[in-house]
Amino acid sequence: MERIAKLIGGEHRLDHVCRTLREAARSTGAALHGAMHVTCSDESEHESCQVFARDYVRELLPRLRLMDCGAFRTANLGGRHEWGSVPLCENHFVTPELDRMPGAFKLIAVKVNSHVGVLTTPDGVRWGEMKRYGVDSIACGALSLLLGDSTLPEIERLRETFNFEGLDRVALLRDEAKIPPERRLLFAALVQARLQARRVILEIQDHVPLTPTLYLVLPCVTINRPDRDTEIVVGLYLADRRTPEGQVVYQGLGDDPTQFGTALKHGELRIEDAAMHRTREARDHRRLILEQIGEQHRRHAGRTPHHEKLAHVRQEVAERRHHERAASRLLLRTALMAIGEINPVLGALIVFGNGAAAIHHAARAHRLARHEAGAHEARVILDEVHDRVDELPPERVQALLEALTRETAASSKPDSPS
Repeated sequence: MERIAKLIGGEHRLDHVCRTLREAARSTGAALHGAMHVTCSDESEHESCQVFARDYVRELLPRLRLMDCGAFRTANLGGRHEWGSVPLCENHFVTPELDRMPGAFKLIAVKVNSHVGVLTTPDGVRWGEMKRYGVDSIACGALSLLLGDSTLPEIERLRETFNFEGLDRVALLRDEAKIPPERRLLFAALVQARLQARRVILEIQDHVPLTPTLYLVLPCVTINRPDRDTEIVVGLYLADRRTPEGQVVYQGLGDDPTQFGTALKHGELRIEDAAMHRTREARDHRRLILEQIGEQHRRHAGRTPHHEKLAHVRQEVAERRHHERAASRLLLRTALMAIGEINPVLGALIVFGNGAAAIHHAARAHRLARHEAGAHEARVILDEVHDRVDELPPERVQALLEALTRETAASSKPDSPS
């Protein structure tokens, strides 16, 4: 992966990035290759898609039909990772040959592209603009709307991602004292690629592949130029899901735009930040949520009739009746309904941290842990888990019951202060 690491932070030709990624993928010895490409819907990303298809996909991927092959693709406003894409993509690239090859694994390359336009004028460089059909135009329009006051649903989803873990990156990008206005859209595109790649990794960490899989996740920013586009490699995630341990490491730019610096090297743009050369392990956000549960979360709003139901569940768990499959699911539904009345925030944090709630609730769980969201958002998580109790593995049901009864024991005592 050293070849890719050398590209991080630099501006390169599109074909050079894709060929370097291709050679790195080949060097792993994977028996099968798959690919996923996440881009903005903007037609200016056509060149990025073409080059990835020509220089990576056609060289490595199996044929879909006759001489045709393709990457799994998502294209939407801003280039957002769509939840559920990783399992679908991985499923598509499971072939019978792998089962006949002991020790074989597949490699899936995920290229995440945000984009930004650039124009060179007599007054200097204008980031965020491009010539579109002979007219000055904004690129990326979605990121421009994000930095404005748009309340479109898709832009609100982008805004939620830019506020992940409580860092208001939109506010930082708007602050002229922290970031020069002329670089605002460039830095927004860098942050966007980084954050969307993180969403991909959250899903990779949570998904158990059908066959051993190695993932390369490459966040990039396409620079839409008047002639040939170039791109900046933001970083590299390497996620090894060939074993249950599933180590995930990252090297590259961080997600705080105030830490970025720019320079020109041989006429090409270079982005720097202090952490970009250090390889670090990707964090487990479920474990992070469990570690953030504190006494404030354990308090309950007051006594309700549901206390009796929770006490009943606690007694059943103490007597190990939750190891009976039929009884355990009924007990879990009862516990979820009870804690939804008594202390929904604590309940939501527990079910997310213990893996019962879908990973797409990560941002919501972080808001709950920081006391930036309340009972309504917590019940969204609890209701979803309640509705899919029958889908949970028996061991997950048992572990969740033990966690719920353990964490709520103190707050459910009749004589505990409110």
